[in-house]
Amino acid sequence: MAFTERARGKRAAGAAVPAAVLAVVMAGCGSTPASTAGGSPTSAPAPPPHWSELGGSLSPLSGHAAAGVAVWGPSVVALLGSHVWRYQSGGWSAMPALPSPTSNLAPADLAVAGSELWVGAYGFSQYDSATGAWAVRDPASAIPITGNMAANASGVVVALPDGMGSPWEWSGRGWAQLSGLSSALSGGFTYAAAVASGGAVLVGTSSGVWEGGAGSAWSQLGGGANALATHRVTRIAVSSGQIAVYGPGVGVVEYIGGAWNTPGGEPAGVRPASADTLSGLLGGSDPLVFSPAGALTIGTSSGVIWTYAAGTWSAIAHLGAAIEGLAYAPNGTLVASTAGGVYADGGI
Repeated sequence: MAFTERARGKRAAGAAVPAAVLAVVMAGCGSTPASTAGGSPTSAPAPPPHWSELGGSLSPLSGHAAAGVAVWGPSVVALLGSHVWRYQSGGWSAMPALPSPTSNLAPADLAVAGSELWVGAYGFSQYDSATGAWAVRDPASAIPITGNMAANASGVVVALPDGMGSPWEWSGRGWAQLSGLSSALSGGFTYAAAVASGGAVLVGTSSGVWEGGAGSAWSQLGGGANALATHRVTRIAVSSGQIAVYGPGVGVVEYIGGAWNTPGGEPAGVRPASADTLSGLLGGSDPLVFSPAGALTIGTSSGVIWTYAAGTWSAIAHLGAAIEGLAYAPNGTLVASTAGGVYADGGI
């Protein structure tokens, strides 16, 4: 299933980084680490005037590290520890407890597939709006899952196994494994996934980006001799013909006209991290998304959010704590989960 859409700019999902490690990373970037869940909030710098903390400074998520965030209909959902929280009508409320086996580990990722909300860790759960409960949707083999998953507006969900196995795909009735990727990688590992609107699956590996799908063989996007073929890719963003990726050794790279290209003038915090630094080893804590208008957006461990449009990088926020997740609402509002709370630059 060849990916034919063009890209103009760069979870989707990296594994959640432990709070203690984030504190070290942020200290190295010159920012103040936020407290972990259960502690008191730190005195982080005030957000820019057009940004606000969802729920205010007294909300249950204030001062805590939310591992991921998504816009789900008219509400925002975020992960905090082993709980899923939902923001609507000006306040946060805890969603029903996750069923076993998902609740055996802290949730590592969430995704919105069409109108459905999914949460993943060791196993996957889908929220049933009709019953107000979670339904377990695990692959039949019950293999360990990293928690990394991706989805598209058609309701397709892709889940990465723990290590180097081929992804699993949910298309509404059950899971099917997209075979062949593990043998194609020849010992490589998988770190991130994305699903294009047409159904093509993109996987970030230790040997660049691979593309495949049901009934099709896997191939390296850009060919085996491309610049990413020897690099680890930990984030992928896909939207309306655009593809972009992030890797700790290469920074942000976009796919245009069948080739990978590096956006010019990458600012500090976006450009590649040295392999011998802690942030370079972790790599996957830089969420990457496209805005509805097509602007590439990346959050950094220093708390700065950057956009890339018309050949220029612009800093649009400094939220004072590492950016854990980013999501755009259809109206263009950007929501950011950080190591110190959840913020938005407008109404949902």
